[in-house]
Amino acid sequence: MLVVGNGALGLFLAEELAARGAGKVTVVGAPGRPGGASKAAGAMLGCFGEVTKDTLRTPAGRAKFGISLAAHKRWPEVLERLRHLATERGESLRAVADTFVILNACGGELDSLNFAAMLSAMDEMGEPWSEAEPGDIRSYQPRTDARALRVVHLPNEGAVDGNQVLSLMETSVERAGARLVPGEVRSLEVADGRVTGVRLADGTVLSAGTVVVAAGVRSADLVRPVLGRDELLPMFAGAGVAFVGRRERGEGFTSVVRSPNRSGSCGLHLVPFGDGREYLGATNILYEEPQLEADVGMGRFLSECAMQQLDERICFHKVVEWRTGNRPVTLDGFPAVGWTSVAGLYLLTGTYRDGFHCAPVLAEHVAGEVLGTGGTLDMPFAPDRSPIWTWSPDGSADEFALHMMAGWFEARAVSPPEVTAATLGDLFRTQASAVCQMMPAGVGLGPEILMYLTGPHADRERLVSLLRYLRHAGAAA
Repeated sequence: MLVVGNGALGLFLAEELAARGAGKVTVVGAPGRPGGASKAAGAMLGCFGEVTKDTLRTPAGRAKFGISLAAHKRWPEVLERLRHLATERGESLRAVADTFVILNACGGELDSLNFAAMLSAMDEMGEPWSEAEPGDIRSYQPRTDARALRVVHLPNEGAVDGNQVLSLMETSVERAGARLVPGEVRSLEVADGRVTGVRLADGTVLSAGTVVVAAGVRSADLVRPVLGRDELLPMFAGAGVAFVGRRERGEGFTSVVRSPNRSGSCGLHLVPFGDGREYLGATNILYEEPQLEADVGMGRFLSECAMQQLDERICFHKVVEWRTGNRPVTLDGFPAVGWTSVAGLYLLTGTYRDGFHCAPVLAEHVAGEVLGTGGTLDMPFAPDRSPIWTWSPDGSADEFALHMMAGWFEARAVSPPEVTAATLGDLFRTQASAVCQMMPAGVGLGPEILMYLTGPHADRERLVSLLRYLRHAGAAA
């Protein structure tokens, strides 16, 4: 049994497989996890904090949320286990128990809609929350013109130090009897329609009758060469920039503080790591290929947002580390989890922003499927599925406009007085509609995909290929 990928998904899965007596279990992944989402994450254990106005709108959205909700209920148990393991290593588990969600006027109407949807979802699911005052958040000192209009406290939704968890999970995986192999998988080995192993960059071949590819954004490049044409949905790298700063002034935050989801991203957020270190994140821009370095523009934008919206004293932080990670984003925004057409080859990717948080329950589900005992989750997200269309062309254009407006105002962009907010919205809507007109009838795309298609990073050859795929998928739907 071989697991490709040493991020959160791969490690939790390998531990689960080994604990169930799956035989020889090997995890292979590049040392340092270059460009990986898990390594760069602030690791918010966000379930309800990630809810948007569209999360529960469709059956597919509810199924995806169900995975996150199951993970939300599982993490207290996982944290307790990790805490014991950390103690054995002479460490304290760096975890935060709660979250404050702030609604300010630094975005657009989307912020208010998502904030209201979050509260509605918590009420529907019986999740506790309470109104709070800005003064309840230690160290919260935004610019006056960026102060919170409303604050709510989520007592059961916090965060962990993701890199510490990855290190602890490596120890746990080896204790369970699995083997960690440092190396970059370059290709899958297939014979007579069945996977037989993987080939590493140095030419080494690792043999296995079952291979689970959980390599994040690199998963698609590994499996696509052995699959049928158009069997796998198009996938993108959702590149995000974050940084860890060391506080120089003030006491420092003791809770996660975040905005609602906005502008094609998970919103602005701060995670206290302890010892004066604070994680600030994060951005999200889709690319063809994973990005390995932070760019100046996104770094500047993130830093300004943090200083303006969270704490002006962040300008004195010493930057300990810049982080760049790549989230695996499918065309329709839903995971790609299940067996492929190649016997013995299982795919676990497309988790977008939820991979770290959902790793414990996805591991349990996938282990059950791989071992033949059955999955544990509602998972209508097979890798070979047709795209799940959840947007109409008009709805897609409206959503794109909401996200672009949120980004416009968060960046404090300025337009002439005669160009009103409504005019800006119409311009963005027209831009999106022009793209949607090239799509199959009745099909709309999510805002992040439209941002890619209308942005400077889109490759013309890729656009032609994507359009061909969309027309084929639309005709088959």
